[in-house]
Amino acid sequence: MCGRLISTAVFGVLVLVAGPRSLGATSYHPLEVGTEWHYASDAGETQSTVITGTRDVLGVLTAVRHEEVTEADTIEQVFENFWTCDIDGNLYLHGAINYTYGFDTAYIPPLRWVQSPLSYGLTWTTADVLMCRLDGTDCWDPFDYSLTVYSEGNVSVPAGTFYSYGVGQLLPPPALRAPSGHRFDVLGRHLAATERPELPVTVEWYSEGVGCVQFGSESYPGHIMRLIEWTPSPVRRTTWGGVKSLYR
Repeated sequence: MCGRLISTAVFGVLVLVAGPRSLGATSYHPLEVGTEWHYASDAGETQSTVITGTRDVLGVLTAVRHEEVTEADTIEQVFENFWTCDIDGNLYLHGAINYTYGFDTAYIPPLRWVQSPLSYGLTWTTADVLMCRLDGTDCWDPFDYSLTVYSEGNVSVPAGTFYSYGVGQLLPPPALRAPSGHRFDVLGRHLAATERPELPVTVEWYSEGVGCVQFGSESYPGHIMRLIEWTPSPVRRTTWGGVKSLYR
């Protein structure tokens, strides 16, 4: 849920962090501290995602989304990305850091990740984005980041069936490279040498009030990560069926 007003960003974007949901806003990604999502693929990969706190990114107070990717019960990489949403429910990505591979980035202005309310065919672009270090130095040439809603409808995952919107890129994403030569996506996740941009491709499926219920490339169906359980509050872990039972 989007949250309580904190500040006005220097980029001219009104931003919020975790807190009570704004009246009338549609939230596609809860940012309350303690919210968790756990995913698994048919290939045996798992990923845990937790909102752990807040961090200042270039003068904006953001929610920290901590992510750990595991293969064969071994943590392969740990990274974080930094988020806000505005009073209309729009979700913004401000930057990322990969602790395993020593990579960090910030976006000026932040990438509009979800435009609320979502609907099939909706397209939006964050134009003239500078990709810099988290301290605002070493900026690259500007780029445009365009997203569209490729699909709308029920998506079934181990945690339940969710009415979701499949959001993907319209253009190939920028190449994020560390001095070591390693490649990363805009969320800070390290990319294997065999991974490459493919279009069109749905990368994330969002459900209102729940967040991302599935993500990955439809070109690699065995590696799509599906939600297996989630914690909508720090108090209790549940499935979607468990949440619905509270309202019977």
